[in-house]
Amino acid sequence: MSDALHASRTAVTSAVGALEDWAWVQRSRSAGERVDRVRLDPRIWLRLIDDPAGYEALGALARRGLEAMEGETAERRARMEELVEFTKFLGERMPALAAEWQERLATLRGGRTS
Repeated sequence: MSDALHASRTAVTSAVGALEDWAWVQRSRSAGERVDRVRLDPRIWLRLIDDPAGYEALGALARRGLEAMEGETAERRARMEELVEFTKFLGERMPALAAEWQERLATLRGGRTS
């Protein structure tokens, strides 16, 4: 992998470790092998979009930011207001998108779950 990425083994190991900590990849090793096999967690895309608590947390943070900006000009508050609305939008739209993805994935996999 390090050769293909033109990166040091240490850099690849660190990156894979971080991705593993975030549950993006799964590492395995067959008996007798000295090399780890790394694969993308098959549920990662759904987990990334189907996260209402994450959208709400980001929205709450943005609302706190707006409160802290009380008295500032509309121009200074504009980006934070957009973020508040964006998190609302994600919270409204992503559940349907996640359900649609699950349907498409089930069709693609022919009923298999992974």
